Amino acid sequence: MGGAHRPRGDASFLLWGAERELLVEDPRHRDALWTSRVWPGAVLVQGEIVGTWRRAQHAVTGQSWSRLSYAAKPAVESKARSLPLPDLDRPIPLDWDEPDG
Repeated sequence: MGGAHRPRGDASFLLWGAERELLVEDPRHRDALWTSRVWPGAVLVQGEIVGTWRRAQHAVTGQSWSRLSYAAKPAVESKARSLPLPDLDRPIPLDWDEPDG
C-alpha cells in the first residue's frame, strides 16, 4: 500500500463532466479537486483519489475525504515529506486535516 501525490493541474486529471464523475463520485469532492482557482493536487491511495493536497512555500497541507487506514496515512505523509522542494534543508512540515470517526 502506498500513497501518492499528483501535481496540481496534472494532465491525467484535466477531464470534464462525466469523465470527472468516473474518478470522483461525490460532487462535493469533485468541487474540492476541480476548483475555479488553482487546483490542488490529488492524494491517491491504491489508485483511488482520497483527498487533496496543497503546498504553500515549504509546507504541505493535506485534506482527506475519509479517515485513512492505519497503513495508508504514514505512506501518504512519507510521500508529502519527500516532495522535491528547492532550497529546503529540513523536513517538510505537513498539516493534515482528516475527518473525525
